[in-house]
Amino acid sequence: MAIHQRRFDDAIATYKRVLAMSPNDPLASAGLGAALDMQGDHAAAQSMMRAALQANPGDPMLSVNLGLSLVLAGNPREGANVLLDVTRFPAAPPQARQNLALAYGLLGNDEAAAQILSRDLPKASVQDNLRYYAIQRAARSRQARGSRAVEDGGGHGNRERATKRPVVRLPFAFARRLARDERSVSAIEFAIVGPVVILLMLGTVEIALDMFVDASVQLAAQQASRVGLTTVAPSSGTRDDQARAIVRAYLSRWEKIGGTVTISTYNYGTYGNVSSGTYQSGMDNFGDVVSYNVAVTISGFSGIPKWFGIKLLTFSRNYLVQNEK
Repeated sequence: MAIHQRRFDDAIATYKRVLAMSPNDPLASAGLGAALDMQGDHAAAQSMMRAALQANPGDPMLSVNLGLSLVLAGNPREGANVLLDVTRFPAAPPQARQNLALAYGLLGNDEAAAQILSRDLPKASVQDNLRYYAIQRAARSRQARGSRAVEDGGGHGNRERATKRPVVRLPFAFARRLARDERSVSAIEFAIVGPVVILLMLGTVEIALDMFVDASVQLAAQQASRVGLTTVAPSSGTRDDQARAIVRAYLSRWEKIGGTVTISTYNYGTYGNVSSGTYQSGMDNFGDVVSYNVAVTISGFSGIPKWFGIKLLTFSRNYLVQNEK
C-alpha cells in the first residue's frame, strides 16, 4: 500500500523490519527492491536482490524485479539476460514478459518486443508500447549526444577552454527521466508490485483449497466412525466395506486429480490397550474400542508448496470410538 501511495520511505522501513525478523525472505526482499527502485536507488536495489537470490536461487519474483531494476538503471541488455531465465518457463508471469519486451524495446529490437507483448496484450496496446519505447530511445539518444558535446567542449574552438571545465557525466540520467515519466508510472509500478500481488492471490487460493481438503477428510472419518459404532450388519458386505464406501464417496474427488486416499481401522478392544498400542484390524464386536484413520495425500494446487520444498501435502483425521453394546 505504501508503494502505491508513493510513500517509499515508509515501504522501505517496513520491508527492512520484516527482513530483520526473517532474513532473505523472498517476498520482503522483492518488495524492498521495488521500493528502492521507485526511489531511484537502483544500485542498492540490485545489490540487495542479488544477495536474496543467492539465498533463494531461481526465485521468479526476485529475478523479475532484478531484471526490471537493471533496465531502469540503463542496462537493458543485462536486464534482458536476467529476464530470459524467467520467461523460458511456460508458467512465467506476464510481468516477466512485459519487462523483457521493455528491455528489447530500449535496445531497438521492436520485432522481438512486439512478439513478446502479443502474448498478453491486444494489438493496439502493443503499438502503444512500441511508440513509448521509441520515445524513450530518442530521449536516451539525445542525452548521450548531450553528454558527448559536454565532453568535447562544444567544438574545436573551445577545446582549450573545455579542458579547464570539469567533465559532466550523466550515467543515470535516462533512468531518472524514465522513473519520473508519469505516462508509464502505473505500468512500471504494476510490473514491480504485480508479481507480489499475484503470489499473494495464489497463496490465498492454495490455503482455501487446502482447508477444503482438510474439512472433507474430517467429515469422511466422522461419518465412517458413525457407521462402525452401530454394529448393525449392512444388507450386503461387511461394516468395514460400508465404512470404506462412505470414505470413498467423500474423498474420491481428490483421487481423480492425483491424490491418494488411505483408510485403516484398528480394534483396541478396550481403552487400556490404546496407550500400549495393542490392536488388531477390523471393527469387531459390541463394546470394542475402534480407531478410524483416514488420510489424503495430494500435491499443492498452485505450485507454491513446491517452491518451499514441499512436494506432497497430507491431511489426516483419527476418530476413536466405542462400539455400541
